[in-house]
Amino acid sequence: TISANVGKTRIRGAEFEGTWLPWTPLELRATYSYNNAEFLDFLSDVCLAVLGTRQCAGQKLQNTPHQQGSFSAAFRQPVGDGWQWTTRADLTWRSSMPMSEVNSARSPGFTLLNLRTGIEAGSWNLTAWLNNVTDEDSPA
Repeated sequence: TISANVGKTRIRGAEFEGTWLPWTPLELRATYSYNNAEFLDFLSDVCLAVLGTRQCAGQKLQNTPHQQGSFSAAFRQPVGDGWQWTTRADLTWRSSMPMSEVNSARSPGFTLLNLRTGIEAGSWNLTAWLNNVTDEDSPA
């Protein structure tokens, strides 16, 4: 890993997070973030080699997705003797993002779906889960 100090950047964005309980056993959650991050002043030999100038101003910050979000639905239902059945679905997505300061290569966006269900009582639980249900192969 090579680290470098950047002269100046500008990061603008917005985030949203919400929870909705439409009825007692169901909980819905959603998040979203928008991020517009760019170099305002950054001298780099990589920019010189690829762009013909050492100045990377105007290029998007690497490893910073433009958008990302998530949605989850959780359901809990008592089944007797202090036990309750739980099930949950989690969907996470991210847009593609530049992998270097010259923005010539991009990490692809992805969507992940994870599922789980089980029973629990106090500190005991028995859970089955499936991660990456859609077999997404992008780096997460």
